[in-house]
Amino acid sequence: MQAEFGKNSHITIRQIGEHDWADYRDFYKSLSDPHHFSGLLAGKDWEDPATWQELLKATAAQDGFVMFGMYDRDKMIGQTSIQMVNSNGKTAALLAGSEIADDYRGQRLVDKLYQARREYLNNAGFPGEILTTIRPENTRSRTAAARNGFIDTGRTDDHGYCIYTPETPG
Repeated sequence: MQAEFGKNSHITIRQIGEHDWADYRDFYKSLSDPHHFSGLLAGKDWEDPATWQELLKATAAQDGFVMFGMYDRDKMIGQTSIQMVNSNGKTAALLAGSEIADDYRGQRLVDKLYQARREYLNNAGFPGEILTTIRPENTRSRTAAARNGFIDTGRTDDHGYCIYTPETPG
């Protein structure tokens, strides 16, 4: 899937997999706060290509897990994912962590990641619940979720993250 965004027509989003390990590594290492996957990378050599190859291979092999990369021409500037999870005995689509490169923040590009994930689920005919979880102190992500039609359910997950669902399903 590749979407074009008006004045930023050179910015695209596409599904990524294990062959995109170098793009993912370069993007991830450029972040001032690379908290996603930091636990999985703890104690590993971030300079070793095998570290990144193994991470993306393991991620791509998971059933019900889809990763997306946002590109400015050939440079990855953002990433996000969808993970199928069990929610009250039913399969739900968790719009998992999104990150935007530091020098691209403030342009509301995360809205395009929300859009791409919802389009993916619509195109796949996913009938279940859609949700996202956000750390309570992450006000920017909470604001972005609200801007994209998600409301705080007042519930938290096992990690203490706030659970958001779309105001209108689908």
